[in-house]
Amino acid sequence: MNTPVINTWYTNLTGQLFKVKMVMYSKANISHIVIEYVNGTSQVLNHHEWECLKLMKHTVEQFKKQNLETEELSF
Repeated sequence: MNTPVINTWYTNLTGQLFKVKMVMYSKANISHIVIEYVNGTSQVLNHHEWECLKLMKHTVEQFKKQNLETEELSF
């Protein structure tokens, strides 16, 4: 089970980067997760949709590595 963590960045299998903005509960169980993509658009996922996603936490180290790779390519 991949429990959503508020203010944590994730990437999905297609490489989209998003942050968990809110987790909603119903009867002490997660019911919905609000995510926000880098471009500012938000999406509400139900718990089942979240569980079906193949996600990876996006760390600061990954961000720095991506920026370095981008800088190397932008000369």
